[in-house]
Amino acid sequence: MLTDVQNLVDTVGWKNIEALGPVVHGPGLRPFIARTIDPDVKGKMEMLLTGGMTMGACQMTMKRQSIKPEELIDGLVPIPSGDIRVMELEEKGYAYIRP
Repeated sequence: MLTDVQNLVDTVGWKNIEALGPVVHGPGLRPFIARTIDPDVKGKMEMLLTGGMTMGACQMTMKRQSIKPEELIDGLVPIPSGDIRVMELEEKGYAYIRP
């Protein structure tokens, strides 16, 4: 997923992106646990966060997978529901891109 986000940034440039807010849920959340994160994933994440990306982590997924907020890498913001957040963002005019 981060590669898709980076490809978008590389193609259009940060100056042409008003906001970038991926939402992670389901099995996609596991790679963002701090104690087991792949260094390459961490590096990409940090670079994108520095550029202005915000990233939500589904609390429903966290509950189901027994993941505490403090176990996630810095930069992930717990949100009540990943799917609902995606719907809210689409209503505000965000484009939904599924990796």
